[in-house]
Amino acid sequence: MFSSDKLKRQMQLASVALVTLTLWSGSALANLKIFACEPEWGALAKEIAGSKASIYVATGPDQDAHYIRARPSLIAKIRRANLVFCTGASLE
Repeated sequence: MFSSDKLKRQMQLASVALVTLTLWSGSALANLKIFACEPEWGALAKEIAGSKASIYVATGPDQDAHYIRARPSLIAKIRRANLVFCTGASLE
Protein backbone atom coordinates (compact mmCIF):
# COMPACT_ATOMS: atom_id res chain seq x y z
CA MET A 1 0.00 0.00 0.00
CA PHE A 2 0.94 3.67 -0.07
CA SER A 3 2.73 5.33 2.81
CA SER A 4 1.07 8.53 3.93
CA ASP A 5 4.09 10.63 2.88
CA LYS A 6 4.14 9.12 -0.60
CA LEU A 7 0.40 9.60 -1.03
CA LYS A 8 0.63 13.16 0.27
CA ARG A 9 3.44 13.93 -2.21
CA GLN A 10 1.45 12.49 -5.13
CA MET A 11 -1.61 14.50 -4.14
CA GLN A 12 0.51 17.67 -3.97
CA LEU A 13 1.88 17.01 -7.45
CA ALA A 14 -1.59 16.33 -8.81
CA SER A 15 -2.87 19.55 -7.23
CA VAL A 16 -0.06 21.59 -8.78
CA ALA A 17 -0.78 20.04 -12.17
CA LEU A 18 -4.50 20.76 -11.80
CA VAL A 19 -3.88 24.41 -10.95
CA THR A 20 -1.36 24.77 -13.78
CA LEU A 21 -3.71 23.32 -16.37
CA THR A 22 -6.66 25.33 -15.07
CA LEU A 23 -4.79 28.64 -15.28
CA TRP A 24 -3.73 28.16 -18.89
CA SER A 25 -6.02 29.72 -21.45
CA GLY A 26 -7.86 27.59 -24.01
CA SER A 27 -5.49 28.59 -26.80
CA ALA A 28 -2.45 27.55 -24.78
CA LEU A 29 -4.03 24.18 -24.05
CA ALA A 30 -4.68 23.57 -27.74
CA ASN A 31 -1.01 22.77 -28.34
CA LEU A 32 -0.26 21.13 -25.00
CA LYS A 33 1.61 17.82 -25.15
CA ILE A 34 1.45 15.69 -22.00
CA PHE A 35 3.61 12.64 -21.28
CA ALA A 36 2.56 10.26 -18.50
CA CYS A 37 4.57 7.27 -17.29
CA GLU A 38 1.50 5.53 -15.85
CA PRO A 39 -2.10 5.17 -17.07
CA GLU A 40 -3.48 6.74 -13.88
CA TRP A 41 -1.67 10.02 -14.56
CA GLY A 42 -2.68 9.88 -18.21
CA ALA A 43 -6.32 9.48 -17.17
CA LEU A 44 -6.05 12.44 -14.79
CA ALA A 45 -4.50 14.60 -17.50
CA LYS A 46 -7.24 13.59 -19.96
CA GLU A 47 -9.92 14.40 -17.39
CA ILE A 48 -8.47 17.86 -16.80
CA ALA A 49 -7.39 18.83 -20.33
CA GLY A 50 -10.01 16.90 -22.30
CA SER A 51 -9.54 17.13 -26.05
CA LYS A 52 -7.40 20.27 -25.76
CA ALA A 53 -4.17 18.29 -25.25
CA SER A 54 -2.48 15.29 -26.76
CA ILE A 55 -1.57 12.74 -24.11
CA TYR A 56 0.94 9.91 -24.43
CA VAL A 57 1.10 7.17 -21.78
CA ALA A 58 4.33 5.15 -21.69
CA THR A 59 2.98 2.04 -19.94
CA GLY A 60 -0.15 -0.05 -19.96
CA PRO A 61 -2.17 -0.97 -16.87
CA ASP A 62 -0.31 -4.26 -16.43
CA GLN A 63 3.22 -2.83 -16.80
CA ASP A 64 5.60 -1.60 -14.12
CA ALA A 65 6.78 1.94 -14.85
CA HIS A 66 10.13 1.16 -13.23
CA TYR A 67 10.97 -1.07 -16.19
CA ILE A 68 10.27 1.33 -19.06
CA ARG A 69 12.95 1.00 -21.73
CA ALA A 70 14.43 4.40 -22.47
CA ARG A 71 14.42 4.11 -26.25
CA PRO A 72 15.32 7.15 -28.35
CA SER A 73 11.70 7.52 -29.50
CA LEU A 74 10.48 7.57 -25.89
CA ILE A 75 13.10 10.11 -24.87
CA ALA A 76 12.07 12.28 -27.82
CA LYS A 77 8.43 12.19 -26.65
CA ILE A 78 9.49 13.31 -23.17
CA ARG A 79 11.63 16.12 -24.57
CA ARG A 80 8.75 17.40 -26.74
CA ALA A 81 6.23 17.25 -23.88
CA ASN A 82 5.11 20.44 -22.16
CA LEU A 83 4.13 18.51 -19.03
CA VAL A 84 5.50 15.20 -17.71
CA PHE A 85 3.75 13.06 -15.07
CA CYS A 86 6.09 10.40 -13.67
CA THR A 87 6.06 9.50 -9.99
CA GLY A 88 7.44 6.72 -7.88
CA ALA A 89 10.77 5.55 -6.54
CA SER A 90 13.51 6.71 -8.92
CA LEU A 91 11.09 7.95 -11.60
CA GLU A 92 11.30 11.65 -10.77
